[in-house]
Amino acid sequence: MNRKGDPKRAILPGVVLWVQVFLCLSSAWAQGEGKRESRDILVIGTGLVSEENIARARTAAVGEALNKGVEQYLLRTLGDQGAINHFPRLVRDMISTEKREVENFTILAEERIGRHYKVLVRMRINERVMAERFREQGIVLVKEQPLNVLFLVSQVEQPENRVSHWWVAPEDRMPLSVVELALHQVFEGFGFVPVNRLTKSLEGKHEPELTAPDLSPDEAFRWGELFSVPVVIQGRCEIIHQREVHLHLVALGIEKQIVIMQDSRSEIATESGEEVRRVLDKAIRGIALRMSPSIREAVESGETKTNRIEILVKGLRSFRDLRSVTEALEKEITGVRSAKQTRVAGDSVGLVVDFSGTREEFLQQISGRETLPFLREDSSSEDETIILRVR
Repeated sequence: MNRKGDPKRAILPGVVLWVQVFLCLSSAWAQGEGKRESRDILVIGTGLVSEENIARARTAAVGEALNKGVEQYLLRTLGDQGAINHFPRLVRDMISTEKREVENFTILAEERIGRHYKVLVRMRINERVMAERFREQGIVLVKEQPLNVLFLVSQVEQPENRVSHWWVAPEDRMPLSVVELALHQVFEGFGFVPVNRLTKSLEGKHEPELTAPDLSPDEAFRWGELFSVPVVIQGRCEIIHQREVHLHLVALGIEKQIVIMQDSRSEIATESGEEVRRVLDKAIRGIALRMSPSIREAVESGETKTNRIEILVKGLRSFRDLRSVTEALEKEITGVRSAKQTRVAGDSVGLVVDFSGTREEFLQQISGRETLPFLREDSSSEDETIILRVR
């Protein structure tokens, strides 16, 4: 039978064409909607109905939903390992009672089920506020470039005075100490990549003088060069009776040969039977929180910030006295980049010290050190000038 003139046959191709166009447009619209809504979070909250107070139960349900939404955002942003590493700070500090981190929300549905009132909420996170919160807590997001770091931190156990440090014989591949292991795990959580000294080969031979437990910055710089890392963290950790931890760390930038920052922290077990590892983690985390942003800023910008500290040196008897003071400041005080003369008045000379740390950290370093050729003199001056007197 000849169907050449059948009107139904003529209409069919047009119908198929329009169906295809419609499907394509629908698909594009759906993808656009999905992209538009990708920042939105759907979450269910529950409130308990007490004394038939529906309004209070509804408020409680919304509050729970918003908390769960923020938690969902944090888990999605940090990933599994990031959430594990930063869990204490997530549950303590990242979710505020005033819900500043919530940009907006809408209740899509609500239902009472017995004594429970449930709400379905669509919410959106204020990412600017969350980014600020991450920075405040020292949490480094995955998108930031990881930095390799070498740890040169000696472990001293008291009262035995047992000292251990791997660089005394690096070729022996000593296992990671308790302090090393804790440093690796905490700083990994801040986006650093600790050097695995058990598997990484040295870029050259080390000198015998580089094996002392307490290294100078220059000696630590040399180790950084041997391992080809941008950052070295050196220091000392004293563990007393497996209950008390005293930690001092200094961050060094290898390329520019600079002291980026130094910090100290002490922690004591507050609970009976608390493991020293938990106390150690707390001390390391406290320093890493303050130190990590400074390290990144210094390495990524290629320079570090310094503070100018005004000093007045009194009791000078000769130029040799002045030279001994400036040399001691520049060579024996970690973080001092330069000490320059500014004025002379009788037996006193003014100096300006460029120091990569705070004024309090500088005072801490010069206090109680009998080997220095000067001592600090108390001053009632209202300005910030530090007075030193030659011994």
